[in-house]
Amino acid sequence: MDLQDRLEKIFPTPDKDEKVIFFQRKHWFLFFVIFIILFFMLIVPFVFIAISARTYPQFFSGSVINFLVIFSSAYLLFLCAAFLLSFINLYFDIVILTNKRIVDINQKGLFNRQIDELDLLHIEDVSSHVSGFFGTTLDFGEVEVQTAGTARNFLLNGMPHPRQLCRQILEQYEKALKTQEGGERMRKIDLAEGSPRRLQTFSPQDIAQPSKNEGRLEEGKMIDLSPPANDKVLLKFNIEKNKLDEVLKILPSLKSPTINDLADSQYAAVETVVQKSQISNLIPELKKRGGTDIIESDIKTL
Repeated sequence: MDLQDRLEKIFPTPDKDEKVIFFQRKHWFLFFVIFIILFFMLIVPFVFIAISARTYPQFFSGSVINFLVIFSSAYLLFLCAAFLLSFINLYFDIVILTNKRIVDINQKGLFNRQIDELDLLHIEDVSSHVSGFFGTTLDFGEVEVQTAGTARNFLLNGMPHPRQLCRQILEQYEKALKTQEGGERMRKIDLAEGSPRRLQTFSPQDIAQPSKNEGRLEEGKMIDLSPPANDKVLLKFNIEKNKLDEVLKILPSLKSPTINDLADSQYAAVETVVQKSQISNLIPELKKRGGTDIIESDIKTL
């Protein structure tokens, strides 16, 4: 059974294009510790009973023997249940890393399972921590995934090779980030409250070779998705002050543009009113000359 089959069986709703990168249970040493504890819990009472029976044989007769048989049976049943429960909890505690998310599956008892998921794009930082003699020798520890906003951090305990897991998470995060940025470059939508919606589209060939097709990218096909409005719009953008004179030369404003200083003294905010028919050619020119945060808004009243 490959990792993809495991993914479909263990947690629901995997995406069709989702691929398993990492599939890991907790380190075997954690179960070994529990096994040693249960083993001593099994051996010590019976060794004590055997020594006591040889030292004080007069106490081990009649009803005492019956009580020891019942007690030993119940005690063995308890140890078997504890062993089974510990095995299930550790065996079904699984961490899955895919090309889209991290899935942390925690088995809590026989009939309780908690599944936490984290989108890779919500990751802020990843760190690993290895401590103790056995952790350092056998290379296992915890991995903490810090998330953005109010979402709780992911703390993955008992992970084998935690540094390797950190690297894999960061590699998949970078790939997911590049995929998102590529999608945003293929579709640029500028939406502002009360503004017309203008959709700029590019061909896949333009995106694949941005340096060779820079002019074509800036002159992408503009599709107006808004209902008819008046023929003037308000244009706002930010620009470095050392590029301001060059930008003012190309602004076909109805009046002199409004220029305000920003918190960053090297930048200025520009507002101007232009003809709507000029926008499709003006915005690419502004971007070429360093204009950023461009907003186009309808003018309801003048």
